[in-house]
Amino acid sequence: MIGAEERSPRALPGVAAWAALAVLLVSALAWRLPAIPADWRFTLCENDSLYQLHRIEDCLRHYPQVQSVDPYSHYPGGYRVPWMPLHTVFYSSLAKLAGVSGDERERLVALLSWVPPLAGLVAMVLALAIARTYTNDPFCLLLIGFLCAFESDVVRVFIFGTIDHHLFAHVGLLAMVWSRLHRRLGGWVLGSLSLLAMTPESIVYVSALLGCVFLAETAAATALAPRDLRPLWPWYLAPAAVSVITWWVNHNLEARPLPIGNLTWMYPTLFAPLWFSVLAGSMTAATAWFDHRPASLSRVAAACAFVGAAAVALLAATGSLQMIAQRLAGGGGRLFVAEEASVFAHGFWSAAAWYRILVLAAIYVAVELIRGVDTKRDSREWFQWLVLAVAFALGFKEYRHAYILSSLQMIGLALAMFATTAALRKLPMFSSGLRAMPALLAAALVLPFFVSRNLMDRSDATGHLCAGLPLLEETAAWLKHNTPDPTGGDGPAYGVFANWSAGHQLHILGERPVVLDPLNYGLDRWVEQALWRTWHARKSDALAQALTQYRAAYLVLTNPTFEVLDTLGPDDPPRHDLVEDGPNGTVTFKPAMSQYSVFRLFMSGGMSPEFGQLQLRHLSSDAEHYTTSVGGEERAVVIPRVQIFELKQGARVTGQAPDGVKAVQVEYRLWRAGTSEAETIQMSLPVGAEHQFELHTSLPAPDREQSFSIETGYTFKAGEFSRSAVVTQEMVDRGTVIRLDLVAAPPPI
Repeated sequence: MIGAEERSPRALPGVAAWAALAVLLVSALAWRLPAIPADWRFTLCENDSLYQLHRIEDCLRHYPQVQSVDPYSHYPGGYRVPWMPLHTVFYSSLAKLAGVSGDERERLVALLSWVPPLAGLVAMVLALAIARTYTNDPFCLLLIGFLCAFESDVVRVFIFGTIDHHLFAHVGLLAMVWSRLHRRLGGWVLGSLSLLAMTPESIVYVSALLGCVFLAETAAATALAPRDLRPLWPWYLAPAAVSVITWWVNHNLEARPLPIGNLTWMYPTLFAPLWFSVLAGSMTAATAWFDHRPASLSRVAAACAFVGAAAVALLAATGSLQMIAQRLAGGGGRLFVAEEASVFAHGFWSAAAWYRILVLAAIYVAVELIRGVDTKRDSREWFQWLVLAVAFALGFKEYRHAYILSSLQMIGLALAMFATTAALRKLPMFSSGLRAMPALLAAALVLPFFVSRNLMDRSDATGHLCAGLPLLEETAAWLKHNTPDPTGGDGPAYGVFANWSAGHQLHILGERPVVLDPLNYGLDRWVEQALWRTWHARKSDALAQALTQYRAAYLVLTNPTFEVLDTLGPDDPPRHDLVEDGPNGTVTFKPAMSQYSVFRLFMSGGMSPEFGQLQLRHLSSDAEHYTTSVGGEERAVVIPRVQIFELKQGARVTGQAPDGVKAVQVEYRLWRAGTSEAETIQMSLPVGAEHQFELHTSLPAPDREQSFSIETGYTFKAGEFSRSAVVTQEMVDRGTVIRLDLVAAPPPI
């Protein structure tokens, strides 16, 4: 332990200390700024930030009212947004002060994107201030500052453009920890305000800190350590008071607030004030048992049981106990949402080496915590180590917690490294000339993994999500300007089915309702079935039926392979039967992928005759190059990266083929935007036992769209016979049947 008696007397001169801090802060700010030009619009690329921007824009138009129900999310019923209205009003107020309106998206993004990196500097200062209560060693403090400046989990919430609630949780939690260590009740209140007013996850973190305060006081009482006899009830009661104020303000800011007596724990309701009031009352009563008298272990156990019973009783009474227990047990996670998974979800040895190193630091913290049982450790020291222990335990539980608690984890890591170095130096083998060896060994253990994960790969810090933004904007713009107004009576008139990750961009930039979006949490059977039935449909009719069932009028396809792979169930083919994984995340499609209709639809670019109920409406200007193998012959194909289809009845062209003809050939001329020549699209229709053939198509011919046009009607060929047919949009919409015999002489023109 680096306790008070072991703290190094070394200290950097004042000027050098301030200079080192300034260098760290400037470096941290620079590291949080965009690495590539596209990232200056990071707010539009990252899902949560984009949705927060959407709420801010709406708030600026109806200031200070905040949209509480989004009719275009969680299709078709809409979605009650759990994020705090005060968070939205805070950003909206900054825009108001700067004279930026809700209709100036680019200016708004440019202004608000600076909030996260600047908040990150505040978090660094708070982390260093907290670290000074553990050690005065200047080199240990410099290491902590360096780790907090560049470690990916710390940086993640403070990236330029990430206007999300997590940054307030990070800063607020550090403020509360610092305030308790220095007995600053005002800072404790402000930290509580940052959490409770800004993030729906505040209940977890504030409750954990209250638990640390309570356990620290009871542990100190059992050790007969000198006690701080100042009353604890203001510390317990402060979050309850703050939660009442923030609940009342949030309730009045919402455009359609929940009933005033609602006790749902997931939204800004009366649950939080009631919860923290119960904790404050039970903890105050339990702590009073130890005033002016030593506490026995049995009395401490009884006090903890009393607080726990009060908390469980409230959760059970409000119907929240089962949901919270399920979440703590690891259930209820959303598909594709990595931040809800444990860092060790795939096993200890499958996790990143960096997290395995953090486990060593967690073990050191646990040992220090246990060592306190046999010492007269005061409540402040107990609080110090309890906070670090909670930071590692919760941080390992879910990535989202790691993003909030990572600064505290960095403190624990640095303390573990310096304590290990100090212990090794006491060994005879490291005496005299080898005094530097322990520090070199510690650096050799940690530095390579830190550099490779946090410094060499900037994608961990920025994500480079904006590389695909131009394509998403093109897709959203097409939907916005080429589809009817979806506003309906009881809800949207239709929905757009697309991959889960593009949901917010199509919803917000395209102003259209989506069937699946990143807010579809609590993966219920409806969403699960929608995903599986659509992406895993084997036949084209099954795909059309799935879209019809979920009231989706449009299907937006990027390469659907990954949606298929991410939703594989126990009865589906294993991944290795469908694709072969290559280097740098590349995959090679195996023939078995063709069993999925969305894959066939995408690879055919909508030109396959089997998809008669899906009208091709848009092909993106950006395309990907693939190599296909047909009959052992490889050929290169160019597939537009985004394809949009509209669900239609589709016209049917039927007729009789001449005797002996086994297939009727169909062709038409297609011109794609950006190309100089039209191409001839050819299809083959099988002829049935009665010499009948049929083309079911939703593609009008001739037709003209923004991204392509069909110059002629369809030409049907069978032997020496050739006939042409015009299919209009009206025929496609009504499901018209067109009779076209190839055995009869054509009528005179």
